Amino acid sequence: MTNVLYPRNPARILTTAFKMGISITLALGRDRATGKARPLYFGQGNRIKGMARVWSSAKEEYQQTLIEGHPDASKLLKAENNVRRSFSRILLKTSVKYGNTETKRVKREEGNKKYLNNLWDYSGSRLRDVTKGRYFFPKPVSIELDDGTVVDGYRGSSKIPFYPVRHNHIPELDFADMIRSPLMELKTVFEVWSSAKGCQEVY
Repeated sequence: MTNVLYPRNPARILTTAFKMGISITLALGRDRATGKARPLYFGQGNRIKGMARVWSSAKEEYQQTLIEGHPDASKLLKAENNVRRSFSRILLKTSVKYGNTETKRVKREEGNKKYLNNLWDYSGSRLRDVTKGRYFFPKPVSIELDDGTVVDGYRGSSKIPFYPVRHNHIPELDFADMIRSPLMELKTVFEVWSSAKGCQEVY
């Protein structure tokens, strides 16, 4: 591959993409957070913190690093698992009335999956294929943290956040996650449509 143009500030771009992706996830989750799914977004006492509160806490920690002059995107990234897990559970819960019988997100290595999990996996794999072939980032560098841990990522400055790459040292996949939640929403809507039409067998 020749003449590949890389972004000048990959850490800034990936941090912005991450924040946009989580904002979209929260907006989609809020629209669906009704009935039994409501606590997954808004929280419920001390038992369920909820997507909104998890993200709010992460933003406060990140804002503090900005004030201190060493912006650190890892403060935001640590909220991702909780936010995305809650979002997938909201999608599963709100699609039960349309025939969905799955109760959790099932990863490839965890065993048998049904229709909606298979749709999510398919859309995710296509997203990865397209992103890796069209959007390119410079190779991450190894960075030693204050606690001695070594991560692959991009160094920051007083204005550009430090960004640790999350996907097996492949920053393109971090970038792709910006639209993962809309694809999951789209596939869930497709499940509703196909259930109404009785055509799940086409997948």
